[in-house]
Amino acid sequence: MVFGCDGGPIDSGPTDKDKYRFDGLFVRDINLDICRVETRFTRDQATFSTGTVIFGTDTLTGTPPGYRITKSPATSFANGAYQIQLVDSTIFADTVLTLLTNAPQITNIIPANRINNGGGQVRLEWAGVSGAEGYVVATVPADSAYKAKGYSAWVTSQATAWTIPPDAFRWSNGIDLDTGLYYVYVYTFTSAPDSALSRTVLPVTLPSDLTDNISTQTLSGSFGSVAVSLHDSVHVATQ
Repeated sequence: MVFGCDGGPIDSGPTDKDKYRFDGLFVRDINLDICRVETRFTRDQATFSTGTVIFGTDTLTGTPPGYRITKSPATSFANGAYQIQLVDSTIFADTVLTLLTNAPQITNIIPANRINNGGGQVRLEWAGVSGAEGYVVATVPADSAYKAKGYSAWVTSQATAWTIPPDAFRWSNGIDLDTGLYYVYVYTFTSAPDSALSRTVLPVTLPSDLTDNISTQTLSGSFGSVAVSLHDSVHVATQ
């Protein structure tokens, strides 16, 4: 607040010292045949009601600080670079870039019969995807997908194979076998998709947050894209 020469207080509005933060992710999921954008936009670590988030040409909706959009089919957004416009009334505007890619395709699972007797390790192989910065491997009991459960791991090199460890098929004590049907997935990712916001928009939550990829004097945060493979499966049995 500042005071005028002759009167009462005048609201000067946010100043150039205000710090904005933007986090989120774009998800292409061919299992649900949808695209989702899930974001969080704050000013000085607080909610504000004058924010606008525009992904490409689509204005996201929601209750601040969360802004989102869901579109079908999964091809609603073409591959390539997209601008994300961040606006706070007339006092702030900035742009973030992100890259969208295809979903990967799982090409091989070992054991080949997809029967995992005793809950041993499972080997996955997949076809590489142009533009991907890395991959995530995930597995979850089939009835627990999209419920922030399961195993996931970053594959941050351009490797196209991964071994899921036996722990992924056990209860939280790491000993008792959790039998039944498991879905297995491979995700591509670009930049730094937000892990916390992935909890309900991915079959299995991202393993952790990567380093922020947005950093200016007034804006920080992390954003990236994820594309989810069509799930394959293994059946975990005692013997």
